[in-house]
Amino acid sequence: MFKRTEDGSLDCTSDVVSSPCLGGAALGKLDARQTGGYLQAIYQFMPRWRAGYRYDWLAKGSKSYDDATVFGALDAGNSYFSDHKPRRDSVMVDWSESEFSRLRLQFARDRSMEGLTDNQWTLQYIMNLGAHGAHKF
Repeated sequence: MFKRTEDGSLDCTSDVVSSPCLGGAALGKLDARQTGGYLQAIYQFMPRWRAGYRYDWLAKGSKSYDDATVFGALDAGNSYFSDHKPRRDSVMVDWSESEFSRLRLQFARDRSMEGLTDNQWTLQYIMNLGAHGAHKF
């Protein structure tokens, strides 16, 4: 489990003439708290084969600020103030030819950006070179 805490002031800057942030504006105090984490499991179903699953999440968190000042200057639909809860599901299978190499295929469905699902395929070959502790005399 992870935890993030922010404590500071919210400022904005814009070059748009009609913006309340023209030339820079202090919008007041901002305190934010957020938690997240992941769960994962890997199962070896044959001597050289493994399969796994991982779930990552990030809670929307809580933010403390002066509504009148902040929302008077910024769009309430701004992603910083949204209720979106990012998450990702990943599944993988790998095959180890020997103790020195592994071939891994992974699929992840990433929903970290609001309104967008990103499906990601990864094929990875992992190889170890050189002497290691098991071969020292």
